[in-house]
Amino acid sequence: MDHRQPRARGAPRGARADAGGGRARARPRRRRLRGPLRRSLPRGDRRARRGWRGARPGVARWSARGAPGPSAAGAAPVGGVADPGSRRGGGCDARPGSRCSRRRPRRRGRDGGHRRGARGRGRRSAGHRRGGVAVLVILQFDAASVAVLERMLAAGRLPTVARLRDRGIWHDLHAPATQFAAGAQYTLYSGVPVEDHGLFYPFQWSPDEQRVRYMDAFPAPTTVWERLGRTGTRTLAVDPYESRQPEEAAPGVQVCGWQLHDRVVLQQWSSPPRAYDRLERLFGPPEPVDEVFGRHQVGEMLGLRRRLLRAPGRVADAACRFLDEEPFDLVWLTFCAAHVAGHQFWDLSQLEAADLDPDAVAVLGRALDDVYAAIDRALARVLDAVPPGADVMLVSPVGMDTNSSRADLLPDMLRAILDPQTAAAPMTRSIWRLRASLPVGLRAQVARALPERAALDLAARLELRGVDWSTTRAFAHPAENQGYVRCNLRGRERDGIVDPADADALLDEIADGLRTFVDLDGHPAVESVDRVAPDFGHGARAHLLPDLVVRWTHRTATTLRGVRSERFGTVMRQGVGSGRSGNHTEGDAWALVVPGASRPSTLTRPPRLEDIAATALALSGQPYADLPGAPLLERA
Repeated sequence: MDHRQPRARGAPRGARADAGGGRARARPRRRRLRGPLRRSLPRGDRRARRGWRGARPGVARWSARGAPGPSAAGAAPVGGVADPGSRRGGGCDARPGSRCSRRRPRRRGRDGGHRRGARGRGRRSAGHRRGGVAVLVILQFDAASVAVLERMLAAGRLPTVARLRDRGIWHDLHAPATQFAAGAQYTLYSGVPVEDHGLFYPFQWSPDEQRVRYMDAFPAPTTVWERLGRTGTRTLAVDPYESRQPEEAAPGVQVCGWQLHDRVVLQQWSSPPRAYDRLERLFGPPEPVDEVFGRHQVGEMLGLRRRLLRAPGRVADAACRFLDEEPFDLVWLTFCAAHVAGHQFWDLSQLEAADLDPDAVAVLGRALDDVYAAIDRALARVLDAVPPGADVMLVSPVGMDTNSSRADLLPDMLRAILDPQTAAAPMTRSIWRLRASLPVGLRAQVARALPERAALDLAARLELRGVDWSTTRAFAHPAENQGYVRCNLRGRERDGIVDPADADALLDEIADGLRTFVDLDGHPAVESVDRVAPDFGHGARAHLLPDLVVRWTHRTATTLRGVRSERFGTVMRQGVGSGRSGNHTEGDAWALVVPGASRPSTLTRPPRLEDIAATALALSGQPYADLPGAPLLERA
């Protein structure tokens, strides 16, 4: 039923930090793109090989066909996307066939100048704001699959992304998703590496309390818009994923939980507080997409598809409303629907085949593509609203592919290795056993009946419930992608029992044991078991990270029934695991950088996820020396 084939993976991209905390010094390399993501430019033309370097507002150096030509030929500047036949131009709310799709005359703002939405090459300040600060637009196509993007670009279904690709420079980004997929968002928004902020999962172990806590119990790094706000830089941010309300109000508008609402990763907040209420009055409230692990019903998934298809337009609604009213120096919009759709609609393997009639198969089978296309249309509306000459970055901090995780099996695998005498008896208090024993609908109903804070606290307390810490040497940290193992270390954990001198031997014992497990059909289950300390142990908050990362083999595990080991026996899956058909890949963070008023920077090492925040700071004229990132753009 899944017409998408998983993309073959090579070696992890980018460079790894060495044990001493130094950064990689390898020569930077740009992605050698396959298929439509690789621009086809004339041989022998030096300018073509360098790519589009940010022509002056109103003139693009390369047309959509890769030949020199003015914007009138179909290669408009980023702030004014032109594609005859695809859209009818107009203001930020323009849709084909609507009254707003006609071009409106430029109007004067309160200060007597032309409004930001006005077009034309005559504006000297195009792409700039106060004091020469360049307008940077970061569009987060969150958790996008490169394989799906390539396929849809080849089919002509992503015209807006295609126009950006034709003018931009593609960078693969070294990112924490290789080990800590859920830690990538905090790094993206702050420029702080995962070993320094220590946040890698929504429900995380607190060593001081000897329990799991929801992630807001731990300090979060300062976001780039908070840093910029201290100097008066104005930011429009919509739905930063897994983010928190700024501790100090930043100039501009930041709103979260707007396109969709999820109590865990898309909580409702706004700064100023009235911004959210205003949007809700204009466009209606967001719809919930709270995830409950387990097998879902066809009707439920059809409803989720409808909500996800509406979400990108809500991002554009909010962005266009605010962009039409006031100037911003940084615009950061996160299109989260791609993230949710990738988890739930990668394939239909998690739905009961008996419930899938031909109509449902046809509609749900193309849901992921439809969501990507909806995001592409929303991107076009946003780009039509930003100033001509604005710098644009299309980014994704994590990728998406088939779900190969066996993390729900890890607690029993670990128990079989460390406590074989009791491994034959089921873990009656296991969170995964509890999920398997209660219907998804019942658990969702209970969660909805509770206040959000109570539901989050209950979920945290159910993780690792009933563990006897006086005898537990190591435990499986909550996870649903890579597997995480942590020692109950004396001096680090409140109730730790493992002497630090014995920790290395214990970790070796665990790693050796995990590598003996295979799927029931004999295929290896574990790709590798990696120690965290060599690459991440030097960070300021590395003590919050696990001790081992278990990387699973790149094989679909959604229908897996269990794993076995000749030494430690068989471990059967409880229920269906997370119920996700798609999950994050190792790597596949990327940035498509489209210079406007700025120019590409020359990097001396491979690009990193931390470079996105550094770019925003650099273009605003703010210092970033305290961060490891380097700007991908610089002032022209």
